[in-house]
Amino acid sequence: MSDKDFKELLVRRLEVLGGSSLKIAVKSVMDTILTNSLQQKFNWEGKTCWRTKENFTKKGFKSTKVCQLVFSALLRKPQFSTDENVIGASIMKYLRSSSDRCGGRARRSRKQADDSSHSVTSAESG
Repeated sequence: MSDKDFKELLVRRLEVLGGSSLKIAVKSVMDTILTNSLQQKFNWEGKTCWRTKENFTKKGFKSTKVCQLVFSALLRKPQFSTDENVIGASIMKYLRSSSDRCGGRARRSRKQADDSSHSVTSAESG
């Protein structure tokens, strides 16, 4: 099988995934092609992730071949008469919230609660 044939097969597979809205279709495609932990290593541009203590640079998703596959699949869906800018914005938003999925938001809330209770305990004992 040639690379071109394999790419076409992947795009067709992604194209048939459900979604009554672009947001749901992006979720279906992205969750099929990338695990959540891998999604967290990407942002749209590949810029420094300033919200973390580590300040690490994420990889740019828009320049990957996987992104081209996602675009190809979503542009083929007849129910979405949209352009690449709208799809790109939807993917960007989906990647941005990847750390909140799979219990990430709950973990962060618990950590913040623990950190604030330690701060109060330290202040009271000092």
